[in-house]
Amino acid sequence: MRGGIAAGVCLICALWLGVAADAAVAAPPPNDNLAGAQMLSGSLPLRVTGTTVGATIEAGEPTHPGWVPSGHSVWYRWQASATEYISINTCGSEQRETLVVYDGSAYGALTEIAANAYTYIPGCDRGGESEVSFTAVAGHVYSISVDGDGRWSEDPSSTGEGSVELQVSHPAPPANDDFADATPVTAGDPGFPIDNHAATKEPGEPTHRGNEGGASVWFRWTAPRSGGVNVRACYENDGLVAVYTGSSVAALAPVPQTGSFDTCDYSFFAIAGVTYRIAFDGKLDVATGAAELFTSQGEVRYFPTNDEFEEAVAIENPFTHQAATAVTMIGYGTFGATKQPGEPNHAGDPGGASVWFEWTAPETGSVQISVCEAEFSPLLAVYVGDTLTQLTPIASAVGSPGAQCPVDRLATGQVGFDIHEGITYDIAVDGVGGASGRYDFDLWASNERLRRTVTKAATPSPSSSPAVRHQPPKTAITARHIDRSRNSVTFRLRSHPKGSSFRCKLDRRKFTKCGTKVTYRHLASGPHTFEAEAVGPTGLADPTPARAKFRFAKLHVLDAEPYSAIGMRGLPGGIEAQFSGAGAPAKRASSQGTAVVIQGVAAVMWPRAYSS
Repeated sequence: MRGGIAAGVCLICALWLGVAADAAVAAPPPNDNLAGAQMLSGSLPLRVTGTTVGATIEAGEPTHPGWVPSGHSVWYRWQASATEYISINTCGSEQRETLVVYDGSAYGALTEIAANAYTYIPGCDRGGESEVSFTAVAGHVYSISVDGDGRWSEDPSSTGEGSVELQVSHPAPPANDDFADATPVTAGDPGFPIDNHAATKEPGEPTHRGNEGGASVWFRWTAPRSGGVNVRACYENDGLVAVYTGSSVAALAPVPQTGSFDTCDYSFFAIAGVTYRIAFDGKLDVATGAAELFTSQGEVRYFPTNDEFEEAVAIENPFTHQAATAVTMIGYGTFGATKQPGEPNHAGDPGGASVWFEWTAPETGSVQISVCEAEFSPLLAVYVGDTLTQLTPIASAVGSPGAQCPVDRLATGQVGFDIHEGITYDIAVDGVGGASGRYDFDLWASNERLRRTVTKAATPSPSSSPAVRHQPPKTAITARHIDRSRNSVTFRLRSHPKGSSFRCKLDRRKFTKCGTKVTYRHLASGPHTFEAEAVGPTGLADPTPARAKFRFAKLHVLDAEPYSAIGMRGLPGGIEAQFSGAGAPAKRASSQGTAVVIQGVAAVMWPRAYSS
């Protein structure tokens, strides 16, 4: 009896081993090779199911740089019936999948269009999804590779084989895709976001900046006043920006530019009350036949920045406790400048394109100022006063086009006069008859009185001049909030004493007016520096602006490196984890994806930013 039982057990074992052997050599799926790719057809959205069980890697099959294939890839093929923005994902797949889309259908003729190894897709609960987006070109055939992610091979559950779900869809275009739905914007900070993903080019739309493009979005701006205006979106791309007037696509007229600039930058002279139509588009990529897609920050700004008396550029102090020093500013311009209501005629000429500077004398002595190398006949005038309507003339002169800046520092400048410590001098540069152009500015200051008279205008004494300023205010950053999931930052400002206005700048931008709360959105990866200066009621600015440095940096996948989880918390659309591990100090990572904790070890997939 025992022998019969033993024989039966052996028979069962043999049958089990046979089944296991059959499973281990399961036949590959029909779409295992590129030549046998499963054709996707029908109207979008499309959804198909399949499997990578038994799939293999064939000779010559491409691999995305840096990826580790599991060796179980399958292929799909889809032909675009129209040029449109397409999204493909593996939502619902059993394994962690890699997803690559190629233009072409045969080895040796494949061009990689898009690739992804993991992303967070709301509504997908298996945690293995990947997603790519791109502009498909009508008539092009695209080959789609789905493979297991071999970087997770140490996880017993990550064999690279399992069920696959593939979805192909056409996402909705941006709300401002069409001219008629243009987004209204205002000039100045903090700018506005631009995203042309899924955007199209409507019938009759012009070619922007001489490039065919094909993925444009529209904005509109009504000029509150006349003056030079610059529109740009050059932070993370080199796209196309064009400005028009007109109430319909068929009636658009390009606005003349005031010079030649990059395609992501457009400057022109705006007329008060006119509505301007602004198009942002991606350059046509000849290799793919589609327009480049980008996310950026757009700006509409008046120029020159010192067009108005209240926005005068402060000249850095030339004194270094020596007998005399100089300040020379090269390449300034009056393009786009205007004349404010109530502004005086400088040097007796009506002018019409003035810019303003201000300089505070740190010592009693003298100064000589010249506008030279100008492309026009310059007007130079110096005043003291706190408002445009309360200016007291000090000196003025009319220059000649192309006149050289003083070489002999003992020579007389265009205007020269004695100065008194603590007085702020307001300096206007205009053009005869309203002419504009580039010029150089030269200021030669000395702690000695002038030896000869250069101007007949009297210099006011500190006791009688209305331009004597109080002590400058102090600036403080009282709060800072960084949202690393959106690459945005907000600062709150305060001055002492109270009652000051503020000017702010980010990185290499120029100081512009700002409020007590300042927000910058969609910033590029990398280090940033924020500065703010309080400006007192008399116009005197804090000479030591408050400064804050911060960083947004891309963080790569943490591979299989074991990092011990210190703490984790939820964020809108993702998570934040803090971890430490061999070879890296404690870091905090925020992710639009999910976190996986296995045996006390944390791994965050596709984090967007970190701070040490």
